[in-house]
Amino acid sequence: MRVKRHGDLVIGSHLPWSPRTRSPSSHNNSTAGRNHTCILCGKAFGWAGDLKRHMRTHTGVRPYHCPHCPYRANQHPNLTRHIRTRHTPSLL
Repeated sequence: MRVKRHGDLVIGSHLPWSPRTRSPSSHNNSTAGRNHTCILCGKAFGWAGDLKRHMRTHTGVRPYHCPHCPYRANQHPNLTRHIRTRHTPSLL
């Protein structure tokens, strides 16, 4: 099997890990570098904000309110999409 090196990235199908990773310890399911863990389900996050957003799935908190109707969202992009699709006049 031929091995191709690109910097410190090693590519070859004989490797025990994905050819796009740098080492066996960087698997996608690894919790390395993820030190913010959900106490309810155990899911780990690298950023405190991601854990905070995730906790809304357990608590049901929907802090983003639509100014046009009673709709509430748990994430700002969901509210933005709601306003764009429900309250923006059609261009037809």
